[in-house]
Amino acid sequence: MNQNKKYFVLTVIITILFASCFALIQEFRNPISYSYSFETDWEEWEKKEADIELFEGGEINRSIERSQDIAIDGNTSIKFYMNNINDAGKIWIEKNFTVIPNQNYEVHVSFYFASKDWGKINLFRIIAGAEATSPQTPEEITEIHYKLYNKYKMEATTYNGHDSDFGYELLHKNFAFSVISNENGIIFVILGIWGTWETHRTHYIDGVQIIIAKKLC
Repeated sequence: MNQNKKYFVLTVIITILFASCFALIQEFRNPISYSYSFETDWEEWEKKEADIELFEGGEINRSIERSQDIAIDGNTSIKFYMNNINDAGKIWIEKNFTVIPNQNYEVHVSFYFASKDWGKINLFRIIAGAEATSPQTPEEITEIHYKLYNKYKMEATTYNGHDSDFGYELLHKNFAFSVISNENGIIFVILGIWGTWETHRTHYIDGVQIIIAKKLC
């Protein structure tokens, strides 16, 4: 077989594989969609925190609560507050989803995010991810953020898009993650804030949409 025929055969094989993969995705992916507006309760999301201790003892002032200050989906959102005087606080909400064990999934997470953090310095960071295990240590939650930041850069910060004090801007965030479900068929979705500057800040999350789809190729 000459070189041109080899290339032709290889091209045909690759084309067939991609076509088969696409057909499998269309037939078996079956994405499942979830929506959360927090209107009546926490909708099974749990509050979590890390790095909230002060060097001299005690803890930073922080809270995660349902609030009607700012909302886009109904009248209620989740309010994240931190007086981050230890320059390290991390607070987030977390929910687990049941899927098929030990399978590769694509998880799309979108939500409305209200921030008044203007300019491109002294910003807090957004924590968002889909993981096979629930983060238990500051190092684990930090790693989740950096996976997000390495892919999305400024979108993974609390920057509201303004260069002066505009007040709160409501931003629509869209992130995508790949994760292999754990042996119990669980995927954990994490959303929150990492304080990276010694000041107090308040942010809001509302209208959370999650789509989970099995990846076959």
